[in-house]
Amino acid sequence: MPLPLPNLDDKTFATLVEEATSLIPSRAPAWTDHNRHDPGITLIELFAWLTEMQQFYLNRIPPANYLKYLKLLGSTPHEATSARADVTFALGDAAADPVFVPQGTPLQAGDVVLETDAALHVIPVTLTKVLSSLRAGVQDHTETNRLGGLTFPAFGEEAEVGSRLYLGFDAAFPALLSMSLTFNLFDAYPVATGRHGSESVEVVPSAHITWEYYHDTSVWVPLDVQHDGTLMLSQSGRLVFRAPENMRRRVIQPLPDNLFWIRATVREVGYELPPRLDTILLNTTAVREQETLGEVTTFSGLGEANQTYTATTYLALYGDHLVQVREADGYWQDWEAQADFSASGPEDRHYTIEVSETGPGLTVSFGNGEQGQIPPAGDHHIRLISYLPAFEAQRQLGRSNGLPHQRFTLERPSVIGASLFVQVAEPEPMLSGSERRWRDWVRIDDFDASAPGDPHYTLHVESGEIRFGNGVNGDIPHAPADAEGDNIRVLAYRVGGGEGGNVAAQTITHIVLPVSGAAGLEMLTVCNRRAASGGAPAETLEAAQLRARSALKTPSRAVTTDDYVALALATPGLRVARAMAIPLFAPGSRGYPDTKTPATVTVVVVPYSLSRQPIPSEGFLQTVCRHLDRHRLITTQLHVMGPDYVRVQVQAEVVLRPGFQPGDSRDRITSALNAFLHPLEGGPDGTGWPFGRTVYKSEIYQQIEQVDGVDCVHSLRLSGAGAGIQPSAEGNIAIPPYSLVFAGGHRIEIGEPRSRVPR
Repeated sequence: MPLPLPNLDDKTFATLVEEATSLIPSRAPAWTDHNRHDPGITLIELFAWLTEMQQFYLNRIPPANYLKYLKLLGSTPHEATSARADVTFALGDAAADPVFVPQGTPLQAGDVVLETDAALHVIPVTLTKVLSSLRAGVQDHTETNRLGGLTFPAFGEEAEVGSRLYLGFDAAFPALLSMSLTFNLFDAYPVATGRHGSESVEVVPSAHITWEYYHDTSVWVPLDVQHDGTLMLSQSGRLVFRAPENMRRRVIQPLPDNLFWIRATVREVGYELPPRLDTILLNTTAVREQETLGEVTTFSGLGEANQTYTATTYLALYGDHLVQVREADGYWQDWEAQADFSASGPEDRHYTIEVSETGPGLTVSFGNGEQGQIPPAGDHHIRLISYLPAFEAQRQLGRSNGLPHQRFTLERPSVIGASLFVQVAEPEPMLSGSERRWRDWVRIDDFDASAPGDPHYTLHVESGEIRFGNGVNGDIPHAPADAEGDNIRVLAYRVGGGEGGNVAAQTITHIVLPVSGAAGLEMLTVCNRRAASGGAPAETLEAAQLRARSALKTPSRAVTTDDYVALALATPGLRVARAMAIPLFAPGSRGYPDTKTPATVTVVVVPYSLSRQPIPSEGFLQTVCRHLDRHRLITTQLHVMGPDYVRVQVQAEVVLRPGFQPGDSRDRITSALNAFLHPLEGGPDGTGWPFGRTVYKSEIYQQIEQVDGVDCVHSLRLSGAGAGIQPSAEGNIAIPPYSLVFAGGHRIEIGEPRSRVPR
């Protein structure tokens, strides 16, 4: 019995003819003869028949075809994604020394395994005080930072030059260790951060801050910042720095706390949104839901004697190991581990491994050419394969039988495809098959473009099934002799992904200790203050089709003004509230629109801001320009600028209805005018004042008269201040096409009712 196939469209021939005929009166009123003898009706029936036949064949297209169509469009269904979260470690009360948490350390929330994304030194130091120093004085945010869920301004509401954020610690940092501070910023603003597919752009910070620490010479010394993932506290991220030496306690007046301090100082203003902090955390790193069964670390050799290489991941420190070296022919050879090189000859492929917990790190050492062979020079041709002891039996995938379309299944499904390393052993020709050499095989989506000798395989990530080619499309793994055993193996892979990793807050509390020794990890506790998020199952074919359709509608080439506007609003990493593209205009040109600049487009952008005049910083403009520059036509000269602002002030005499108080009514009128003249939320439709739109007195009359309690407006006058404005004889204010308005200080007078003159 064949599988049922869905109907993509169930319209029949008769339905199609009826729908087309019903449209004739509206589309072609002069066409009055709708009988079958009419040639037009004949054409309608012809196209209805063709459409019905097309639907018949479309209904029989299998899913594999749709995957091919998606691939032609440059898209494939997404694999399952892993959930992510931040976790904070803490040392026990008795611990006095830092504890190293290597990258890949497994944690558990129930049965869900998560691993750290980066290495971390957990130090016995506590963030005790969080202060802001402003012109108005010092503000203490310590309790707000401790509780979380509340926010506080890092540099005050204006973030003026000289504003400072002080962080006080109860002990000095262990000198010269690589440390990090995690800053979580409030980001639930009405305008989301821009995204344009998977593109990224180098965001230029809008403001400039410097970091310092208090030195034992009683001066503030620059902090050695290695990486600022917060972009000058403009986004959530981590500040990575080298722990300073010779820190000294001091008191920040008027508070009595005698602590070790670091501080951030605003040197150049420009924040569109002054940073509001949720929490500042120490001893914190990111984790993702996955379980690493084996991993591969690559090194580049110099071809010199006594080469050494160091790895610091969790599996490198606590797992089992194998070392491979790639020879000149491109094949990999397994080298043999030794305790030392005392018994090694010049041709022996030997190495030693030493694990140091004080470093900490694992060191791989090679010989000097007399005692142990020297690996040849080359890029990424030395591998350290580290794996869990339980993975040893799973590494051998099976034995090739030399037949086409061989299939093997990994013991653990839900594979993270990019982590999989597959090798097939081939005999060493010079040694008549007595020694193996290994060839890497490459994962592909399908075998359509594979040549007969290509070492390709496909992977079904949900089931863990691996398929090889047939000798025509993709090579067939070599069939070993009977004595050789299994010759297909997996060096490394990870499993994970799906919604199950979205664990709740306060649930990641268990550290999986290594069998070979904890090295201080047993003294740690861990917890996630926020729920993990981002975990999703593999994308269905239907969802991938919808995403592809949406992507086709997303502009990727800036040709029209609408393209420029859409691309500017989607600038990755920025909150662009509004944008407008002006063709044939260059900033500073005179006489526009009568005089035009050929092959030029100017994009005016407005950042989301709480200010009455949202002004983009120079860094903001540079970031938008870099994004648009990728997509513009090569013959187009591009400019990006902020809007010019025109201050509009309303002077009006208003009469109130009986029973309404002048003070409250004046406030309501002022609020209504401010909202109407707002650059982001004003205008006739409430989406922001349109660029270049004239301010009409009639609309101001309407806004005032709509306020509750207003009887009438006796008199009204508009005044404007800004470049290029043109007041009219009627009292309206015309503004340039690249300008916006904002409300000035209105003067609203409450007048007495005037007697009406009878007609």
